[in-house]
Amino acid sequence: MTLKKKRIGIFGAGNFGQYVYDVMKHHSNKEIICFLDNNAGNILREIPVWSVSELKVHMLEIDQIWLAVKNFYQMGDIVLQLHDIGVKEIWIIKPDLWNKRMLEQSIFEIENRYMYYLDISKKAVITKLEFDVCNVCNLNCRGCGHFAPIFKGEYVRVEDFQKQMDLLSRRFANVFRFRLMGGEPFLHKEFDKFIKIAREKLPYTHLEIVTNGLLLKNVPDYIWQAIIENEAVLNISLYPPTFRIKDEIVAMLGEKGIEYSFGSGLEQYNEDGIIEEFHKCFTENKTHNPIIAFRHCMFKSCHYLRDGKISKCSYPLLSYSINDYYQKKYIVEEADYVDLEDTKILPWDMVRRLRAATPFCAYCIEDAPVRFSWQTGGDYRFEDYIIEEGEEK
Repeated sequence: MTLKKKRIGIFGAGNFGQYVYDVMKHHSNKEIICFLDNNAGNILREIPVWSVSELKVHMLEIDQIWLAVKNFYQMGDIVLQLHDIGVKEIWIIKPDLWNKRMLEQSIFEIENRYMYYLDISKKAVITKLEFDVCNVCNLNCRGCGHFAPIFKGEYVRVEDFQKQMDLLSRRFANVFRFRLMGGEPFLHKEFDKFIKIAREKLPYTHLEIVTNGLLLKNVPDYIWQAIIENEAVLNISLYPPTFRIKDEIVAMLGEKGIEYSFGSGLEQYNEDGIIEEFHKCFTENKTHNPIIAFRHCMFKSCHYLRDGKISKCSYPLLSYSINDYYQKKYIVEEADYVDLEDTKILPWDMVRRLRAATPFCAYCIEDAPVRFSWQTGGDYRFEDYIIEEGEEK
């Protein structure tokens, strides 16, 4: 008896999607019947390219939707779109496949190690989530977005992280990009346990460790083993002292077989990739338009997990550190975060709340952030974190 072929729609009609189509179009028990894309009208392919609205009409013609998109943020947007039109199941082709394809210029089969299944009917998906394993740092940059210089040596307990990850995995099918950071995460003596728990609870996530790289030569073997076994990737912030030992870091990580990248973004780097500037958008007074401030926010996709709660960025859940250190009165409302223990709100509604302005956004300016020169040490002033009168553009 001949088995009926699975009818596949590939979401993503760009180069990645075309590659998946070329590999799979002659598969014996799968039939690629269409591409799906939000720019369907601008793309020509040898099979139809449908928009999301056209997909709603043709839904019964497709057995599976495969997502072939390189950008994590686009992935999050697309999965939410698919959920909202009634799609319950999708397959994710990992961006790692395309990265490997481009790096090695070889053909790779679409196999289980490069794809996974998501049931989005009951659980939601978060695009990016950050977690501080500690709030202490060996570098202590002035104006640090996670306020490391003014914390009193806080290290998260492994059992507390386990509880939070248990809650997270009950509500969310995946986090496309999960970042363990600080402070400086390699200061935590039990960091290996955080890596293992993160991978156990989020088996398909792109697991990143954000570090300034200055302690890597002293990292014990048991932590390197956890990084390798759990396929974590180092994301190294290239501060000036890190740049001075960059070649040593590259050589060491190459010998150990550790995957890594040097961080980039926010236009704070010079032509050599060195961090020259920090940014600030925070003010002392809650007097700004939160919707406009959110529109300009450079951290609006940096969702932050702490104490079982997730906020749009780190500021609401870390503002107590400013209150304690500088005797200020920043106010955090329940609308400024979602509580993973709150079963009255559905997971996808949590996602929608995290993608919109909150009352705390009124503490930030309605314009591009103010830049200032990167530096470390000295007196950590309140003005390092907030925009003073006259600084706004």
